[in-house]
Amino acid sequence: MYHCILDTDIGSDCDDAGAMGILHQLAWRGECHILAVTHCLSRQSGPACIDAINRYYGRGDIPIGTLKLEGYYPREITDPYTDHIQREFLSAYPPG
Repeated sequence: MYHCILDTDIGSDCDDAGAMGILHQLAWRGECHILAVTHCLSRQSGPACIDAINRYYGRGDIPIGTLKLEGYYPREITDPYTDHIQREFLSAYPPG
């Protein structure tokens, strides 16, 4: 079994949400153990989205690391899907 830490920039596009889905499927099959998921952008809805996805798959206890540096986020993304997920789904990171 592999031990995995997934590093994401979730929010700039949907590839990281897909990667999380694949990783959770591998964990269900017993092929990996998810140790943590990180978020390398300074947008507060990123960790909320990661947590909501983990909770969807029944793994709300997976630690989430996030960037503390303010202002690191692609400017062209003004309303990413992570903002919507943070508003609509249960997570440990409510808006505000």
